Amino acid sequence: MKNLAEIIIDTKLNAYTSCQKLLDTISDLAKINRSKNAYYDCYTTDIIENVDYFTLHELAQLLNEQVNLPNGLHKNPFIRLKFDWGIILILEQDNLN
Repeated sequence: MKNLAEIIIDTKLNAYTSCQKLLDTISDLAKINRSKNAYYDCYTTDIIENVDYFTLHELAQLLNEQVNLPNGLHKNPFIRLKFDWGIILILEQDNLN
């Protein structure tokens, strides 16, 4: 059985891997939305949902962004990334505990 330190290290590594995948997704969205904005001159909002707690907070640290608390529009914590071509909202998954 793993001890607590090993579990925490594994969680951090998994969060880092998830963050990298999420950053790749954001990069892909950026490419798509930049070309869409250039062609259609439109403002785009994309939503990425069900991101786990650790990934959301690791990503917030990587991007030097704050995690917003739930509000009337979004029932889960989220990060709002604003670009010249639009906004990406990254929402934390529901806590089922």
